[in-house]
Amino acid sequence: MKLSFGILCLIAAASAVDINIIYPSELFYDALKYQNFTNVMQTDMFQLITKLRTELSTTLKKTANSSLSFIEDDVRKVFSVDAPYREILFDNNTQSTTCMNNMRSRLNYFTEFTGFRAGICLHTYDRAVNRVVNETFNEIATYDDEISEFELSVIKAFAGKNVWTQPDDIRKQFVESFNNFTIIYNDFKAKIDGFSTNIETKVQEFADVLNACYKTSQDEFIEQLVVLDADIKTCITFDNLN
Repeated sequence: MKLSFGILCLIAAASAVDINIIYPSELFYDALKYQNFTNVMQTDMFQLITKLRTELSTTLKKTANSSLSFIEDDVRKVFSVDAPYREILFDNNTQSTTCMNNMRSRLNYFTEFTGFRAGICLHTYDRAVNRVVNETFNEIATYDDEISEFELSVIKAFAGKNVWTQPDDIRKQFVESFNNFTIIYNDFKAKIDGFSTNIETKVQEFADVLNACYKTSQDEFIEQLVVLDADIKTCITFDNLN
């Protein structure tokens, strides 16, 4: 026997009358509790990220200062080796002969060329530092985004749900969100000390490579000057033939 739509509605209504609707106080209590837990972790992560960014900024400032020192030190070393030959070739008493003029041009060329080699050294260093810094800041930014994502996780659990008929579904959703955020929070806490240490270690490694590159350039310059020294003596001998 088929039941009419009207009878089915009456049966459903009768069943609903049997359910006593109560105020979902436990749901709101739990929601507030988990929201407070989330707020505490968010605040802690935000403070840690702010501190970390400050530390990284300080490290980068030190790196910039160190880089300037490296550049100036390289120039100073090049010039100290260059100076004795320059005093000879550009002394007013030195003859302006074709041979000596060639020596002057070669000295300038060798000295200027150290600048090209040094520029390559510093470019390699700069790219390496920027790469590790960008990787670190991008990873931090990911955590920053996740903080924002979970900021309204409890509220989102209520969206599209009926607090009277789906309290368990709502609770399940914000508890799961909180547990996921806890995993992210613990992961970040475990990594945070390594961020600054990793950059400092990498930057020092890059600085060692930079200084080794400078040293190679300086050694090549010295080798060129040894040959130049012999050629200067040849010029002096040749110019004194007449």
